[in-house]
Amino acid sequence: MKEKKQTNQHGSALKTLIVLLLVIILLATSLGLFAWAKYVTSLKETAVVDVAKWNFDLTLRAGERTVTSPTQTLDLATTTYQNIAEGKIAPGTSGEFDVVINTKGTEVSMLYTVTIGITDCPRNITFSRQKGTDASTLAEVSAGGTDSYTRTITFSEFLTKENASGEFVEKIKWNWPYEGTVNESATTYDTWDTIDNGKTAKLAITVVGTEMMNQPLSMGTLKNGNDVITNGSTINMNVGDTTTLSVTGTESVTFSSSDSTKASVNSTTGEVTALAVGTSTITLTGNSSGETMSVVVNVTAPVAQPETSDIGKVVNYKTTLNGVDLNSWRLLNLDGDYAYIILDGYLPLSAVEFQGVNESGDYGFDTDGAETRGVLYNALTTKSNWSQLVTNGKAKDTSNSLGLSETTDVWAIGSPTIEMFADSWNIVNPDAPICYEKSSTPDADGLYGYRTGKTQIGEEINYSNKTGNVLYFPYGNDSSITPNSYWIATPAKTDSDWPDVLMAVWSSGYIDSCIDYYSEAFRPVIRVPLSAL
Repeated sequence: MKEKKQTNQHGSALKTLIVLLLVIILLATSLGLFAWAKYVTSLKETAVVDVAKWNFDLTLRAGERTVTSPTQTLDLATTTYQNIAEGKIAPGTSGEFDVVINTKGTEVSMLYTVTIGITDCPRNITFSRQKGTDASTLAEVSAGGTDSYTRTITFSEFLTKENASGEFVEKIKWNWPYEGTVNESATTYDTWDTIDNGKTAKLAITVVGTEMMNQPLSMGTLKNGNDVITNGSTINMNVGDTTTLSVTGTESVTFSSSDSTKASVNSTTGEVTALAVGTSTITLTGNSSGETMSVVVNVTAPVAQPETSDIGKVVNYKTTLNGVDLNSWRLLNLDGDYAYIILDGYLPLSAVEFQGVNESGDYGFDTDGAETRGVLYNALTTKSNWSQLVTNGKAKDTSNSLGLSETTDVWAIGSPTIEMFADSWNIVNPDAPICYEKSSTPDADGLYGYRTGKTQIGEEINYSNKTGNVLYFPYGNDSSITPNSYWIATPAKTDSDWPDVLMAVWSSGYIDSCIDYYSEAFRPVIRVPLSAL
């Protein structure tokens, strides 16, 4: 019996030693985790909490086109399903929330689009979408390891008129992996997780309902380049132009052309090439569903050796400014062997930036005060500001086989001068000519101001019946386009005989001086040899 008792004592001591060793190992592991700045938490025990629900009301009546919900903000920490301090998330946690879309009372077929703007989000978090309680629909909509704290998730769902009125649930699940996945290595995840300690992970959720005449195909939304277009629409191209058609859905698509002699299309990538004058229908066929979409491509000949009767027509010229493609230009006027061409619409702010010139909205520029009235004029007329429009003097001729000289053959300014504008206008509209005169003495900035009129100087110009002509008034009276006018690279004088900075062409039909605090757009002008078009 004594020997038996001694054996039990040794076993008890051994168990005590093992427990102590385990405690030491756990403490060391915990210290290592803290050194990584990863949160220490239970990764297996799940707390039972209510799913955060976000309700949006979208009711479309017959005759309405679009309705937008108020944007609501969600703190991701309120949706966590792991045991962790309240209001916190950490590597190894996950959760979910419901976007509840109430369309009761809707009378038309509609497409609802959910947009989730994610800001200050740890980079390794992934998001997946599950429609309602159907777990089979779970699909990742935003991967982790993006190296970006800001992301946008957008998805759409079509509702027929018969079933549009009801309540629809979109369940969004998120997961912050404890270690790396196939996207990134564990080392990369740990590095990012350390840096991302303290992020707030805020989500701004907006839902938009749009009336739909026809059900979109499972292949998704049809796009021409970056522009969304409708099934059956027509796109205009010049011979030699290329564009790329695509769809936003998950289904793969095959592209085909009804007349590949007029417009060919890459069956896989959707790149369309205009080859000859005429039309061709480009068909997109879903490889799984067999559903189809189509686009009519109308190919026209570019203006070759244009004449004055071609003023206003689109010319075959493409260029890029600060990474922004500018592929639509119109003939403004002719000058011997050269053509002046003007951008078809307004120049986006993303394409240009000038020191001392303030930006406003998507297109607007202003000088914000009389003390800087010459800044904008100089920005418009300084050639180096626009050198990228004619990079190396190559006007579409990428091989430079024309041997163009940047200093003599191709040059650009920020907007037309009043001389250019009036000369072109008077050719096209001889029944309503523009008159202008130049002041005899310069102002304090050394600028000679101009006055304009119709039959005589000083008579108010209002060509409201001409608005909508894209060569002169590109957006007419469309109030949705801001700003509603663009600068002319010519200083102006008013009746008070002092410069107001520049003239402006107003979409409502006025051509007049513009005072400092107005925000107007740019429409660059380029001079190129006729042989380059």
